[in-house]
Amino acid sequence: MKKVSSTIIILFLAVVFNSGAVFAKNNSLDIDAALDSTIKNSYDLKMEDYSVQSDQNVCDQAKDAANDANTKLVMNQNMLDLRSKPNKTPEEEAMLANFVPLTDDQIYQLIKIRDVQPLEAQYELTTAQNNKESIENSVKLNLYTQYIKLLSDQDSIDTEQKNIKKLYDVYTTSKLKLNLGTITQLECKKNAASYNNENLTLSKIQRSMNIDEMNINKTMGQDIKAEYVSFSTKLPDYTTDNRSVSDYLDLALKNRSEILNCSEYVKLKQKSYDIASERYPDESNINNKQAKYDLDAAENNLEIEKITIQKDVTNEYNTLINKKSKIDSAMQNYNMAKKNYDIASKKYEVGVISRIDFEDSELTYRKAVDNVSSLKRDYWLEQFKMNCEVNKGFSTSTGLSSY
Repeated sequence: MKKVSSTIIILFLAVVFNSGAVFAKNNSLDIDAALDSTIKNSYDLKMEDYSVQSDQNVCDQAKDAANDANTKLVMNQNMLDLRSKPNKTPEEEAMLANFVPLTDDQIYQLIKIRDVQPLEAQYELTTAQNNKESIENSVKLNLYTQYIKLLSDQDSIDTEQKNIKKLYDVYTTSKLKLNLGTITQLECKKNAASYNNENLTLSKIQRSMNIDEMNINKTMGQDIKAEYVSFSTKLPDYTTDNRSVSDYLDLALKNRSEILNCSEYVKLKQKSYDIASERYPDESNINNKQAKYDLDAAENNLEIEKITIQKDVTNEYNTLINKKSKIDSAMQNYNMAKKNYDIASKKYEVGVISRIDFEDSELTYRKAVDNVSSLKRDYWLEQFKMNCEVNKGFSTSTGLSSY
């Protein structure tokens, strides 16, 4: 019996010591501050900023090249007009002496430099700008997912500590009963084992929380060993209206980066085809055929993106509905647990039930609260996802790096 008691005391002290190590922290963390730090230090966003600036420089260069190409085309046409002019002056004849007209292909290439190249550069810039927003959405999603995981860790630790307190009371009561001879030593050992096992469970949750803290510190670009005394449970409002799935689809097909980018690319290839077909009306001409092929490919890619987005939004809509129904179901259990807890509180106050019975009811209520809170956070995260799905969407290329 002394051996069992000693083991429990050692484990209890270890848990208290470890608990102090986890919660003796210096600062608090809220999700807005975490997001600000994450966006500020995001490697992916920094790289996309560089891409935007680089593409802006290319746009400026394309405009200069377009002006040069236009100058050459105008000069070529002026010289052709001069060559066909009757009664030329000696000066005009001298100007024409070394004139070599541009070939059809040269003219075609210069027209593309003048009319298409600026559009290509602008397309790349617009794509980079759209992609930056989708990358930011992905960065937010990564941070939000980690943050609500920490909130769940915190809830689990608080509830587990209540559970340990109850089991400790059960164990101490069982020791008294053992001394009175109302229970066997085996029953007492079982209670001791339950208490010890829950201490181990608490240690496991605390270690998991330590890892989650290190992960979010890395995401925020902060000291990986930074610890926090508390986490704000206030989350940004991403409430979604009660729209139909078709309404969400309409929004997504107007706003998604993939659609905007592909639509601009179709316009670009349409302009290229218009120039090629005007210059080379014969459909068997290689330039005409290539431009038509590029246009068809761009249009096909746009339709593929539409189909993919329709699938993504529909799946997200179904997930949103499913998670909302889970909350409704969990609330029934919560209401029952809350009712029983309120009754138990009154009974305990007047001494009708034991402290252990009250703690049982309290623990059941606490678990119901945690479950509803977890489901609401999951639902909130899905609302954020839907908000992004019907706007710029998410990036599929980001590595979600923070350093």
